[in-house]
Amino acid sequence: MKLIRAHITGAHTIGAYTMEAHIIRVYTMGAYVRGAHTTRAYTTRAHTIRAHMIGSISNRSIAHIIEAHPTKAHLTKAHVMGIYTMGVYMMKAYIMGAHYVTPHTTKAHLIRAYLMRAYPMRAYPIRAHPMKAYPMRAHSTRAYLMRAHPIRAHSTRAYPIEAHTIEAYPIRAHLIQAYTMGAHMTEAHTIRAYTIKAYKMRAHVIGNQVTSI
Repeated sequence: MKLIRAHITGAHTIGAYTMEAHIIRVYTMGAYVRGAHTTRAYTTRAHTIRAHMIGSISNRSIAHIIEAHPTKAHLTKAHVMGIYTMGVYMMKAYIMGAHYVTPHTTKAHLIRAYLMRAYPMRAYPIRAHPMKAYPMRAHSTRAYLMRAHPIRAHSTRAYPIEAHTIEAYPIRAHLIQAYTMGAHMTEAHTIRAYTIKAYKMRAHVIGNQVTSI
């Protein structure tokens, strides 16, 4: 439970699971960047993502997700397009540009899709963290933040490694470093770190809603 919350921001967890809803909300919206990009692009508000994620994940309503993300076009299109009621998937599609729009309904798949596809490095192992690591155990954040990179150090410490970070995310090492290492609070770095070109976030999803880097 204290996985992501402790790791990413020390904030709260979402219900029984601190799944990407929380993570995304935290590192993408709150701790990550205080700019319009995340607050608005990713989730209209921290609590929105929370609610929307919880709702979407519990298959409550598609509207939640669509609302949570200002880029209704992508989300609506991506997740409403099929039975994607997982915020993760949408986030993934949202970040990626609505790729991987196939009928994935399982949380595992969605998370995998999101984490794996969202990150231009789909070579990273998505075994443990997609299903278990992400929404459950403390290594979730680690697995998610760390495993997304070729390096499997199983600890965010591997993140700072320039080589692997640069490779994992076609973005500057210091960016990854910044947002993973705990510098989530640095607006400039974090915004770039997460919404960097690698994610095509600016172009694909949020467009002008992304705070300029």
